[in-house]
Amino acid sequence: MFLLLSSVNPDKTAPIAAITAIDAQLLKEGFQLDQRLIMKDEIVLGPANPAKTWLLSRIYPGYQTRSENRSYSRGGAKLGIDFGLRGNFVLNVSLSADPAETAQARKIQRELSGINPNLAIWLRTNATTAATH
Repeated sequence: MFLLLSSVNPDKTAPIAAITAIDAQLLKEGFQLDQRLIMKDEIVLGPANPAKTWLLSRIYPGYQTRSENRSYSRGGAKLGIDFGLRGNFVLNVSLSADPAETAQARKIQRELSGINPNLAIWLRTNATTAATH
């Protein structure tokens, strides 16, 4: 029964230390961290109190989810890393990059896949649009 209630599937996650290392490497390579957002979503069942929160976390560990968005830039080109968090584990990684930084995004994808080939990783290239005047 414990396995059914567990909110972390280690077969599809990577340690948060992997993102921390990628962040440090990007800064070392001249990227600037433009924005870092941490979001928390949770099921709300009326007014919150510590007892209700504790009980809900024991019955349904996934009642609260956290995610993070990091946006970087270098030379005017953007690179984004979005991921879900469960404790100290990363899951469902989404990479977005302007065409100039697609190679960097693919490098990040390879690094994370090397840590766990079962980690869900999406890569999106931001399309440039021609001006229509």
